[in-house]
Amino acid sequence: MSKAIHALGIDMTDEYAQISYILSGETEPVSFTVNPEEKSYLIPASLYYRKENDTWYAGYEAVFNSETDKREAYAFDRDIKYDKDKMTKYLGLLIKLLEESLDARIEGVICVSEEDDDLESTGCIYGAMKNLGYDDEHMRVINHDEAFIYYTINQKRELWVNDVMLFDFTKKHFKYRRFHETKGRTPSVIEVSCEDYSEDIHYSLIDTEFGRLKADRLFMDIALRELKSHIVCTTFLTGSGFYREWGEEAIQKLCERRKVFKGYNLYVKGACFAALKKYDNTMPKKHIFQCKGRTIADVGLPISNQGKDMVIALSQSGTNWYEAGAEAECIVDDADGINLVIVSARDGHSYYKFISLKDFPERPNKTTRVKITLGYKNDTDFEIIVKDMGFGELFKASGKTVRETVCIRELFGEG
Repeated sequence: MSKAIHALGIDMTDEYAQISYILSGETEPVSFTVNPEEKSYLIPASLYYRKENDTWYAGYEAVFNSETDKREAYAFDRDIKYDKDKMTKYLGLLIKLLEESLDARIEGVICVSEEDDDLESTGCIYGAMKNLGYDDEHMRVINHDEAFIYYTINQKRELWVNDVMLFDFTKKHFKYRRFHETKGRTPSVIEVSCEDYSEDIHYSLIDTEFGRLKADRLFMDIALRELKSHIVCTTFLTGSGFYREWGEEAIQKLCERRKVFKGYNLYVKGACFAALKKYDNTMPKKHIFQCKGRTIADVGLPISNQGKDMVIALSQSGTNWYEAGAEAECIVDDADGINLVIVSARDGHSYYKFISLKDFPERPNKTTRVKITLGYKNDTDFEIIVKDMGFGELFKASGKTVRETVCIRELFGEG
């Protein structure tokens, strides 16, 4: 009998993909290697189609067959990232490779992590997963900020009792992320800030002795500035750039009175933990995430129900923006609009947004039923749609619709 996989994480970058999994009954992710003897954890981000035998190949097989045929393979950033059909082929082949290698079957949730979460690429991944037969309850897409959070909070508490730094150096970028937990409330708020230093420290810089010295100095400056401003207990180094000979002085400085870890699998294991969290939805919510890709406020609709004032939740802070949103129906009570209450996750302050319905047909009190739909455009802007639904046989729906975009940061005075 094949084994059951309850959580699967796939991290995809322009250079390579990685896979990690958690089997039934286990709690820790295991990194998948194509070749156990060589420990080949990094799978080339390549896809290839051989016309001669009408077969698709991914990863190492794509590279091998394209070199054999002397024809170019499809590259992730150029050909796959925004093409749903090619993304379907690529993810399907990775999943098939894992299941066949382990003699296992995925019975839980798949979480794909990516560097950024722009609408087009995220939609492409979701579309590909649906093509492969997975529904919304069995898939997630997160960015590297969120994968960093999931990885960190699943480590020993001593490693994140204070701030955690992450330096990410690849052929594409040099990024710095800082994990910070605001304590004193339940659930606590975890924020990740991200700075891009790719123009200052880039891969070609460390090709020469002079460049390595310059990169060392720049890296040291960034590290010392952060250590001076924040109490840091742990530092993670990830990406192929940290496997080249440079930065030793800065790394030694980071090691003073704090732990430093280097590896490739932080994001993919974070994705696997995120998959497990969604699979085991009985796990309590201990934290609100505030990072790129997560909503920054609670959005509610104040109503009166049988004489009692209450608020219908339309969206909760810390939700993946692509999954956030809701629909609600209500009867407008002697008003020419509706109010939304928007509560900041950071400080708990409440803000109100009035949506005018002045163009709706005039009717007697409590005879206008409306449908309210909320959906996010990104992690800080949402669209609210209010549609006139009429009132049974008395008043037919007029077809009138109000559509308005709410910029939360502008509402908070941060825009």
